[in-house]
Amino acid sequence: MPTSSVDTFFACSLMVILIVSAMVGTAKIVQPYLNDLSNMNGVERHKGLVEYLLLSTGEASDWGKTTDNIPTVFGLASETRQPYELDLDKVSRLNRQHLLNYLPRNISRLRN
Repeated sequence: MPTSSVDTFFACSLMVILIVSAMVGTAKIVQPYLNDLSNMNGVERHKGLVEYLLLSTGEASDWGKTTDNIPTVFGLASETRQPYELDLDKVSRLNRQHLLNYLPRNISRLRN
């Protein structure tokens, strides 16, 4: 075997070993940060979001009653300010296929 082919084999082997060790080292260094950031305050953040949606009436607090009002701040709470009491009009407006879209032609479908 010629000397140049042995040198090339060792150089290629060294490069592969360096690249693989760099990849493993990077993964080991970054892994704790990825685990911590993905679940950082996850429960508290989701709980806060749900509480805001259920306790806030939103801006244009009567956005569920007419289709002309488009909310600028989203909230599902009723205007009576009872904790966790949802407005039926707002909840039903979330579904585009709901029967309560306040048009007279749909009232006949409700009665049938």
